Amino acid sequence: MPITEAAWKARLIEKAQSVAPARAINEGLLRQAVVASDLLTGHPAWDTYLQRLQVLRADSEAQLTQWQEKIPGAYTDEDLRLVQIHVSVYTECVALLRRCMQLPKEILAHAHDTLDKPTE
Repeated sequence: MPITEAAWKARLIEKAQSVAPARAINEGLLRQAVVASDLLTGHPAWDTYLQRLQVLRADSEAQLTQWQEKIPGAYTDEDLRLVQIHVSVYTECVALLRRCMQLPKEILAHAHDTLDKPTE
C-alpha cells in the first residue's frame, strides 16, 4: 500500500519535532568561546566550564549593549523604565558571570592550600 502525501508530510513533521530538542542541546554544547588566558586553569573540565560561561557572558554583553542603545529612543516613562530594568538586569548578569569565571582559579588555588595543610 503506497503512502499518501498527507501521511508523508505528517511523518516529516513528527520526525522534525523529535530531532529539534536534541539539535538545540547539541548546538548549545558546541557553542564555546575563547576565554581570557588569565582565567584559564589548565584543568580541562574547568576550562570547558569557562568556555561555556564565556558564551553566556558574550550573549549577556550583547543584550546589554542592545538595551543601552534603546535608552535614547525611550520616549514614554513606561518605555524608559522597561529599558532601565533590562539594562540593570544585564549589567548584573555580566558582573555575576565575570565573578563565576574567576571562581575556578580561586577554587583550585585554595584546594591545593587546604590539601597541603597537615591535619592535627
